[in-house]
Amino acid sequence: MSEALPLVTAVQPYAWGSPSAGPPPGDPARTCKDPFHKPEMVCAPTGFHGLCGFRAPGDVPRLVLGSVYRAVPCLSTEGRQA
Repeated sequence: MSEALPLVTAVQPYAWGSPSAGPPPGDPARTCKDPFHKPEMVCAPTGFHGLCGFRAPGDVPRLVLGSVYRAVPCLSTEGRQA
């Protein structure tokens, strides 16, 4: 993370170029109307988990592969004999 490369670039389509590249300011089609990023900072007097609310890394493969196996059952090895 750095001040030069804020994480809000995902919601600011003009972060890598000119704001004039998209719809003009005031156009209802423009989704990001504020040209200034707003850095966030956490000052915690006690311990906290910065990724609160995210899934545990070990859960992700099971959840992702589970949806793939449901979509394409022939890829699943569950219930097969080796």
